[in-house]
Amino acid sequence: MRTTRCSQTGLVFALLVAGCSGPPGAGRFPGADLGGFHVAATSTTNGCGAGALGSPPKYSFDIDLSRDGRELFWGRQSSGEIDANLAFEFTSSVRVEITPASNVRKGCTIGRADHIVGALREDALGNVSGFSGNMTHAFASAPDSACTVDDRIGAGLPELPCQMDYTLEGQLSREPEL
Repeated sequence: MRTTRCSQTGLVFALLVAGCSGPPGAGRFPGADLGGFHVAATSTTNGCGAGALGSPPKYSFDIDLSRDGRELFWGRQSSGEIDANLAFEFTSSVRVEITPASNVRKGCTIGRADHIVGALREDALGNVSGFSGNMTHAFASAPDSACTVDDRIGAGLPELPCQMDYTLEGQLSREPEL
C-alpha cells in the first residue's frame, strides 16, 4: 500500500489514475513486454457524486503491460494472475492524506481500493492487441483517521464510503520491446 500526501485543494481526479499508469516505455518491466496500451475509461456509475474529485464521465491514460507465466503486470504498480483464457484481475490500494495529524486531532486520510478485471485480446498471430475490462475505485476514511465533513468536502468526496466504476477499452499503442 502506498501513501500519498495532498492538500485539500490539490486532490484532483489525477489521483484516480495515479498507481494505474506510468510513463509509457519507461524502463524494463518484469517478464515479457506486451507493449503499451492507450486506455479509454468510461464511467458507468459514480456513487461519490457527479464530478467528485473532478471525475469526468470519460478519460484516457496509457499503461504498459508485461507477463511472466501466469502473472500479468499493470505498469510497475500492480500484478495479478492471468488465466488460460487471458482473463486477468488486479487489486491495489493507496492512502491519501487530506489533513495531516496534529497535537489537536488525528487528521484525515482517505483510502482508495482499486479493482480491475478484464481480458486481453490477441490478433491472428497471437500477439496482444488490446483488452477490455472494468475498473472500480472505492473510497473510505482510513481506519486510523478522523475525517470531518469539511475534510471530505474539501477533498471533493462529500460521501464516504463511495465508489466509482468504469469500463475500460485498451488498444495497443506501443509495440513490445524484444
